[in-house]
Amino acid sequence: MRCMLPPMRSSAALLVAFALAVSSALADAMLPEEIQLENGLRIALFPHPGSGMVACNVFVGAGSVRETDRFAGSSHFLEHVLFNGTTQRTQEQLYAAADRIGAYNNATTRQEITHFMIVVPKERLAAAIDIQSSMLLDSTLPTEKFEKERGIVLEELSKDLDDPDAGLERSLEEMLYGPSSPFARPVLGTAETIASLPRDSVVAYYKQHYVPANMRVVLMGEFESEAALQLLEHAFGSKRLPVKAREVPVRPVGVSNPAPALAAPGQFVTRSVEAAKAVVQLTARVPVASAKDDALLALLMQILSDGETCRAERALKADPAVPHEPVSGSVQYRADSRWVTLRVRLEEGASTQEAAHRLLAAWRSLGSVSASELTAARTATLTQELSQLEQLHYYAIFNGDRLWHMPSRFTTEYLSGLEDAARKPLEALGQKLASAELQISAAGPGLETAAVALATFPTATTLTPENAAKQSPEPRRPRALDTVEPPSLHALANGLTLIHAAAPTTRVFAVHVLVRNRSAREPADQPGIADLLHRTMAARIESEGAPPLAAIGATLKVADSPFIPYDDYYTTPLFSFIRFECLDEYYRDALQLLARMLAGPHDDPEALESSRQEMLSALQRSSSQPAAKAAARLDALLQPGHAQSKQVLGNAESLARITPESLAQFARNYLAASELVVAIVGNVGRDELMPNVESTLGKLPSGEGSEPTKATLMPLTTASTREELEGGGKQSALRMGRVVNVDPADRSALLVTTNLASSRMQQDLRETRGLAYSLGIATHIAADRASIVASMGTRPENVAEAEAGMSNYLNAAAFEATAEEIETAVNKYLALVRMRRITSMGQAFSLCRDLFQYDDLDYATHESQGMSAVLPEDVRRAAQRYFGPTPLITVVAK
Repeated sequence: MRCMLPPMRSSAALLVAFALAVSSALADAMLPEEIQLENGLRIALFPHPGSGMVACNVFVGAGSVRETDRFAGSSHFLEHVLFNGTTQRTQEQLYAAADRIGAYNNATTRQEITHFMIVVPKERLAAAIDIQSSMLLDSTLPTEKFEKERGIVLEELSKDLDDPDAGLERSLEEMLYGPSSPFARPVLGTAETIASLPRDSVVAYYKQHYVPANMRVVLMGEFESEAALQLLEHAFGSKRLPVKAREVPVRPVGVSNPAPALAAPGQFVTRSVEAAKAVVQLTARVPVASAKDDALLALLMQILSDGETCRAERALKADPAVPHEPVSGSVQYRADSRWVTLRVRLEEGASTQEAAHRLLAAWRSLGSVSASELTAARTATLTQELSQLEQLHYYAIFNGDRLWHMPSRFTTEYLSGLEDAARKPLEALGQKLASAELQISAAGPGLETAAVALATFPTATTLTPENAAKQSPEPRRPRALDTVEPPSLHALANGLTLIHAAAPTTRVFAVHVLVRNRSAREPADQPGIADLLHRTMAARIESEGAPPLAAIGATLKVADSPFIPYDDYYTTPLFSFIRFECLDEYYRDALQLLARMLAGPHDDPEALESSRQEMLSALQRSSSQPAAKAAARLDALLQPGHAQSKQVLGNAESLARITPESLAQFARNYLAASELVVAIVGNVGRDELMPNVESTLGKLPSGEGSEPTKATLMPLTTASTREELEGGGKQSALRMGRVVNVDPADRSALLVTTNLASSRMQQDLRETRGLAYSLGIATHIAADRASIVASMGTRPENVAEAEAGMSNYLNAAAFEATAEEIETAVNKYLALVRMRRITSMGQAFSLCRDLFQYDDLDYATHESQGMSAVLPEDVRRAAQRYFGPTPLITVVAK
């Protein structure tokens, strides 16, 4: 039995008065439906037609704050064990069932919740819900898998400890909450607590917390609501678990689970921590009465911490400047409040106290907001909301705490609050924030462990909105699009290659620019110059754009983020990229900004220097990580002298050689129109778009050469080599690989064989022996060459066993597979491809890459057809040819 929560005002009605109103069709599609079952389970439905995929997210009120210190890490450990078998399926059957339907099945643990996510093609939703509900409600926590999982968690702990900022992050949490607070308890636990964690306590924890009344389901994607509800009721409802389940206590005995409190309110606390750089963090505990207050708070945070001209950046850059990396801001949802954080990483020599003073000045300046700041903030915030709603695989990760804590109607009221926001209530909340309970923490090398009252700080410098964002351009919606326009290819007169696709089901205008052959075109003594160029372009356009990016709510990305899942496959020597995203009504302005960004000038010394420091920080971060060292060395050995062996970030010496003049000279040829592949995906029709493209991107200089640069073949591996490096971390990293000639007729079979070998290796080395947290085998095919590379991280004591195991799979010439195994491997691989194409930007990226690497706009379809036709004898042949005992390069970073 279910009850519908009170009807919600349509989001189309909420936003229609505002210039950024979503179309009625999309608004109806995005309207969340809220239901509560009789046994206490809460369900939220977010239909998203046209995506072809569904994400079923289940949040469980089981996080590190629900534990005891003795059993710290229980929630996360349980998350792992739940993948090891149910009353219906063994662990092997569970994995096979998920792979067979092409499901991405994963989970993550936080302080207050554990989040389970399964993403699947829409036609497989019933099977996905059956797998997920069985894991959560019918797990057996098998004894024979328990010790294996303990090893995997210990490997994950070792991996995280190799993050150079691990100690700094831990110290900041302790400084924020106090070392004895449950909110300071490490989510993963410690090596000591995990090593001694008894199975009985984990079983008891599971029975106590994994009940429907302590869960919330958030379903997003393409589904029919009534049918989806029937599936969820059958899987999680009262017939499965009766009403009495809601009476089960959700907290362990003796654990009060209080709301968090600041450890040092009104103080500036510092601590010496071994780290590359110091971090200063302002945290405020803000009571919020309604979703409309949340909307106002989101707008203030946009004004405070987003972009080159935000309040915090202006404060830190005031004369004399405090050298720093870009400021970040975040809002964390708690049951009784919002925890607002403003954070900055300082360059060497910068004063932490001066940085703290200036962050406080920016925070206290929010009582005065200009009309243009409000407009820009509202545009950007709504753009981010609509863009995130496209990201079925990320949305619940980004908004987990909000989805867990917020009551029904929140999404609708929040959007309404963004629409209705006016300066007076916004400034009133800004004035309240100035007196909110807060503390500032600083951790880093060479600091004293001390606490100083913020009241002793000098009076905060007045920061007014006089330098606020320039007036936003007039929004102009594109003509309504009635039908889908499939991808089409266009060659502009200046040599630029354009791909266009459009659909009426999105409001996001996505542009992906691919620049061909990144590393092959860099000067030999300046590796990293392409990445530096992209970063300087972004820095320059953000600081001098007219209108600024923020004024049209645009997001610009030119480099990967190490903190976002599936964000690492852009970083490649093969090409560089620019991603530009905004709402459709600003698409004309977006094209103008992008054209100005590409055209230059590219000799801005300030942008160059800030970008160089950003890259040096990234290099410094990776230099202490065994995985990065092993990967770089394998590239050098696997492809000696080849462009693909170059490191995208270069090195400190090469970056130091680059001057504004040399950067501008490189840009003239590197960004020539003939070297660009641009994909545009959104709801702007071809007839309307093309004149705007011609007048902007069509005016870019064609460059000196009329033909695009040609990539060279990867060198074949002719001899085996093994090297050991001093990794310097808690976890060792292993990389193995070879480059082989590939018969075109074997292409699909090789991809299937790689995926089968990778799955079997994962099952053996991770799921059976517990030697690794993450590992796999990947094949990259270019022309008639393929690189086959295996990677793995493991603790030093496991290296010999892990290396032998990896070698066995890369040298497995005698490899047999059934038709069912092949079908499962193909479905798993192709579902991952589909998942990466869910969003408009994901489609744009894939179109660019497929045309550049495979000269095929419909590569995904052809790849699917080829892999689906692979037979057992094809796998046998591919294994014999490419996985036999042929030369192999091995690198071990201990």
